[in-house]
Amino acid sequence: MKQKFTNLSPQIYKVLKQVHPDLGISNNAMHIIEDILGRVFQQIMEEAYKLSEINRRKTIGSREIQTSVRLVFPGELAKHGVSEGTKAVVKYLTSRRDKGRRTKSAAAGITFSVAKIHSKMKEAIKGKRLGESAPIYLAAVLEYLCAEVLDLAGRAAAENKRGRIIPRYIFLSISYDAELNKLIMQDQRGMILFGGISPEIMPRCMRLQFQKSGTQDKNEEDDLLPL
Repeated sequence: MKQKFTNLSPQIYKVLKQVHPDLGISNNAMHIIEDILGRVFQQIMEEAYKLSEINRRKTIGSREIQTSVRLVFPGELAKHGVSEGTKAVVKYLTSRRDKGRRTKSAAAGITFSVAKIHSKMKEAIKGKRLGESAPIYLAAVLEYLCAEVLDLAGRAAAENKRGRIIPRYIFLSISYDAELNKLIMQDQRGMILFGGISPEIMPRCMRLQFQKSGTQDKNEEDDLLPL
């Protein structure tokens, strides 16, 4: 079941201000980021559910989420995602001893709402229990992915001297990053709404161009030969 993160816009905007304080973001670009996070969330939860079934566990904890992140995320993305998730859980468990009422997000030192991620996870794993640290771990991983995409899209906007992120810059940032492209674009079938197309010339067209150029140069040389 596809999860739509239609209520994460305030958190996404806060993350944007952390990585690019001077940039804004269009409504279409915000919806695309939410859609990307929903698709990645779905993949992680599917893997976590399979792992719990294989291990015959009735509870999905942070260990299952961590393994699922390693399975879904490629290369360095997995390494950094696991690092951010582990860091958030450790910080939460450490700060839980402190007195005073704080939200789980504040205790874990993350921007994304742990309560919202928790409710989405409960919807995705009906019939299973959810460990206390699992939504904290997943919230930190999704926040890391969001920051990574916004950072690259913000750089693309700055290079084009624009003051806000639009779908085109999200598409370009993902297309030019091999790991993000593998994680996101395969599920999107190589397209993002309002993102346009990748400015790339197919190798076959380049070969044809070189062949025509070579033929043209040869004809020019023949014209210059003395009669």
